Amino acid sequence: MRVESPGPHFLSLGNSFLSAVFGTSDAQAPLVRAVGLEDVHVYLLGAAACFAVQWAARLLILNPLARYVLPNTKGKRTAVVKYVQSATELYIYSFFFFAGLRVVYTQPWIWPSIEWWKGREGGAHSMLTPPFMFFYLLYGGRYLAQLITVFIEPKRKDFMQMVIHHSASAVLVLLSYCYGYVRVGAAVMLLLDVADPPLHAAKMCKYMAGGNTSSLWQTAADVWLVVFAVTFLVTRYCQRCSHAPHNHARPTATRPSLPP
Repeated sequence: MRVESPGPHFLSLGNSFLSAVFGTSDAQAPLVRAVGLEDVHVYLLGAAACFAVQWAARLLILNPLARYVLPNTKGKRTAVVKYVQSATELYIYSFFFFAGLRVVYTQPWIWPSIEWWKGREGGAHSMLTPPFMFFYLLYGGRYLAQLITVFIEPKRKDFMQMVIHHSASAVLVLLSYCYGYVRVGAAVMLLLDVADPPLHAAKMCKYMAGGNTSSLWQTAADVWLVVFAVTFLVTRYCQRCSHAPHNHARPTATRPSLPP
């Protein structure tokens, strides 16, 4: 069991994660995962980091940007709030999808999909690389941060739905980590995040159109909506439903053509 204190351990894992995502580091040395208070601290510190970055970006960048780029219409104040919410979701989902490609897709067990299940009972899934461990815990922490945000920002029409969604996601990520379902969990994360950026890009373009249906921004919104619909259908219905639920009992399939 690791004996590092939570703060240095969080920073150590975070540094390996950032090196794997933005650098050329290949931190593939296995790390025995100790499920306990130490990992919960990483989860909670990750949530705090996500919350701080999210609100710093909203207050310093996104709010001023929204007030500048949105047209002066009657409902501009409401549009600014919605634009900032969509912009926040856009960069969060984009970052985690990119990080997932860099960290999850490079794992030796990513394909064939039977590897998502093989060896879990024997403890093989407790051997995690530092970047992957940090990615998984940060992913759950992000939903905890978003849950807190829902209660702080102006109340949304889908307030209760967001509370249920973020609460369930934060709990599911933590439980899957504790019970060793990290491989299939990470694969599902990678498939789910890819559809969200085009959806929120479409929303941002719609707000920038300001109700003008002949605007180029409205055309861009329509294009992004089509991209979202196709991506959603392929990843969440075709790929996820065919590979994730029962592939522990299926023969090897062809590796999907995702970027390296």
